[in-house]
Amino acid sequence: MVEYSRRRLDGLFRALSHRTRRSIVELLLQRPHSVSELAQHFHISFAATSKHVQVLERAGLIEREIQGRTRVAKIDSKALAFTHSWLSRHQPLWTRLP
Repeated sequence: MVEYSRRRLDGLFRALSHRTRRSIVELLLQRPHSVSELAQHFHISFAATSKHVQVLERAGLIEREIQGRTRVAKIDSKALAFTHSWLSRHQPLWTRLP
């Protein structure tokens, strides 16, 4: 259980370590987007945007579903709740700092 949690947390933080992926998460918090819609917000290729989305999906931060002929990405709130829970348990570490 602990090892699984550590691996999951490692994957979540690794996925969130890149600013483009954090920006994608911010956009998906507003509403679901297709990769094409996400790509319009960045100065990178569609393929690069797609790879960032795949990293977020593998980490469990987002999920994609098929809507017609389009795959739409949306936030998986369980992963964010897991990360928040871990951070909350460690909050006393930084609130005690001068």
